[in-house]
Amino acid sequence: MTNAQRAEPSTSRTLDQTIGANIHTLMWHAQESQSRVAPLWGMSQAALSLKLRGKRPWFADEIDAAARHFQVTRDALFTKLPDLDSNQEPTGSSSGLALLDDYRVKKIEAHTAIASDRDATISQLPLAVGH
Repeated sequence: MTNAQRAEPSTSRTLDQTIGANIHTLMWHAQESQSRVAPLWGMSQAALSLKLRGKRPWFADEIDAAARHFQVTRDALFTKLPDLDSNQEPTGSSSGLALLDDYRVKKIEAHTAIASDRDATISQLPLAVGH
């Protein structure tokens, strides 16, 4: 085979690969496994693995389920997120950074709301008085 006959590797991503990479990044940041989220989205872990790698197509209901799960817009999953460095932090600048930032803010807000609810519940408990 000559150099001219060799197929050049494609650097462009398909839409399914972009969606899969974005969802995988959100899963990583949420510290969620494929085996945990796959049943929530109506698929097996093996099917999710293929979708995350762009080997199988994403369907509208699956994209909707993933967007609701991570509390992001469906449109955001179609935008390429930034590449991650060895610490799994975004590199460079990209419009995809806004998605990660939005996800992080929502995660912090959720934890704050849970802590606030817990503190309110604790403050309403009667104090035990020892005899």
